[in-house]
This record gives sequence, structure tokens and C-alpha cells, in this order.
Amino acid sequence: MKTAALRQANLKKEAAAVEDYWSLFLETGAPEFYMLYRAREDEICRENKEKPSPTG
Repeated sequence: MKTAALRQANLKKEAAAVEDYWSLFLETGAPEFYMLYRAREDEICRENKEKPSPTG
């Protein structure tokens, strides 16, 4: 019985930590910066695919 209660308490702590993480992520504007970063990474990847390889 104690292990089930302990497990449930740990799950609640993890859920609170995840909620805090996402709150901070959203409040700081990180989603917008992440989207800009991903768009730039995709652009670089496409540019590199279009260039001929130096060996061939």
C-alpha cells in the first residue's frame, strides 16, 4: 500500500514539473523562437541537398 501511495505522489510531482516547464516555455516566447529555428534549419538542409557534392 505504501508503494502505491508513494508512486502516486511521485507521479503528481512529475506532472507538476512538466506543467511548470510548459508554462515557462510558453511565457518566454520560446515557441516562436523554436519555430524560427526549425524553419532556418530546414532551409539550410534544403540548400545543402541542392548543392552538388564535391566528390561527385
